[in-house]
Amino acid sequence: HREPVKEAGGIDEGGEQCQAGQGSQQICQPFFPPGTFGAAEQGSLGFTFLQVLQQRTFSPVGGHGTLRFSGRVIAATNQDLAARRADGRFRNDFYYRLSSGTIELPTLRQRLDERADELERLVADIVGRLAGEPDGALTDRIVTTLKRDLPPGYGWPGNVRELEQAAKSVLLTGHYRGEATPAADGDDETRRVLAGALSLDEVERWYATRLHARLGSYGSVAACLGVDWRTVRKLVRQ
Repeated sequence: HREPVKEAGGIDEGGEQCQAGQGSQQICQPFFPPGTFGAAEQGSLGFTFLQVLQQRTFSPVGGHGTLRFSGRVIAATNQDLAARRADGRFRNDFYYRLSSGTIELPTLRQRLDERADELERLVADIVGRLAGEPDGALTDRIVTTLKRDLPPGYGWPGNVRELEQAAKSVLLTGHYRGEATPAADGDDETRRVLAGALSLDEVERWYATRLHARLGSYGSVAACLGVDWRTVRKLVRQ
């Protein structure tokens, strides 16, 4: 709710406090506490927020003044920004204006590896939202089916969204086969590694490719292996 405010600079009917600026431009401060702006999927955005981030001002569509932005921006992406910046698909100037701090969320595969009961907890939450209330029997049915149908260490390339669809698939069809990933357990290349039939370079490429399929980004693989992400990209693309 915004209330009109009467000040020396004038009254704005929309509830904004305005003071005369240089020339005909006005700097208007909306009459509400600073908030948070959530910008989802910033991996492909180039310049839209540059003025807001750098100058903390913006001009609304159809407006006649310049508003001052007082708040925080939380941006999210599932893209590999290091690779996109290196390829010129994400602007460095935008990145450094935006990236005051970075929080990297673990993938679903990582969460499942770190906590033994994570699958049960997540499925129980999904069932609660689908059914409108907790249902232990449905949760057990879905978890049992997923463990039966999917190979050990399945990578969950679609993360939690894939798990939600997997739960629905189990309820509708009674099974979920998942998405085929490269270098699955028991394939010919794995057997060649175990038999010592690959060179060191081939083993490095095989391992990097498997980790990339499991973790989902060059950056995550690089952090796991303790190498530069460019090294990982080179191995995976060979």
